[in-house]
Amino acid sequence: MKNFLLLVAVCLTVSFTACNQAGNSTDTTQDSTQVNMPANNDSIKTNMDTVSSVVTTDEQWSIAGFTNPPSFKQFFNTFKTWVANNNSDSIAAHIQFPLKNCPTAAAFKKDYANLFNGLVKNSVANQDADRFFTNQNGAMTGNGELWFNEMNGKFVIIAINNKPLN
Repeated sequence: MKNFLLLVAVCLTVSFTACNQAGNSTDTTQDSTQVNMPANNDSIKTNMDTVSSVVTTDEQWSIAGFTNPPSFKQFFNTFKTWVANNNSDSIAAHIQFPLKNCPTAAAFKKDYANLFNGLVKNSVANQDADRFFTNQNGAMTGNGELWFNEMNGKFVIIAINNKPLN
């Protein structure tokens, strides 16, 4: 009986230790993307949480095509002020035209209020300059409302997506 109790105690200790180590794993990678596959497989809906608590690394900036991340962060903080003050001239000077929904700077200025609607402005205001989602296409604000890239040493908007994701 004494050996049996000792065996039970050892088994419980091993089980507890294994569970405790699994719960305290050092892998801090979190995938915040949820993909819901519809039954008909015609489309895939992706819900991405782009508010990251992780600082964008130099490697991520490099993959996105940025050669000077500190300069981009400084630019972006200035850009936030332009958006808050509706400075469409300064913003237009940093757009790579044509865009799918805006062919020229003149068209952008004329349609500024529609292009930089509340969704776009909120994505800029709430974006932390140290925590961008980046990929080979560039860096995006929020859920992709604006996409930036670096072209010939200049930071430019390459896409304006001012409609909510559904």
